[in-house]
Amino acid sequence: PTTDHLLQVFALLRDFQFRFLAICRQDVFVSFQHFMDTLQLLEPPAGKVLGEWISTENSWRLDPHFFVLPRDVFVLLSAPEVISRLAVSGFHQIFGDLSELGAGLSSWAHAYDIQRLPLRSMKRGEVVCPFSSVT
Repeated sequence: PTTDHLLQVFALLRDFQFRFLAICRQDVFVSFQHFMDTLQLLEPPAGKVLGEWISTENSWRLDPHFFVLPRDVFVLLSAPEVISRLAVSGFHQIFGDLSELGAGLSSWAHAYDIQRLPLRSMKRGEVVCPFSSVT
């Protein structure tokens, strides 16, 4: 999936009502109980993006395999006035290729000063899933 695909999904879901929008690739296992417990701990959800944030040289980059947007962030990014101006191509000096989902979302979160919150997850290559990890 690309950044442009995500914006197309945003446009389709704009009129739906929900508290959180969870984006998950089909090859990711999510522990639903730990996920719900984590969401309750992170109240209020306003102005936050939950996911695995990977440290880069100058900032943080969102791992696009599993992340959660609260309603207010979704409304901001899917607003007709904003969605048409979000960069979905080109190269960002910090985040890289903006057509990649992680880079695009990271640049938007950075531009709007959206708070980054970690979702505890199993790292690739681990044999045993840590207790209370969400993915």
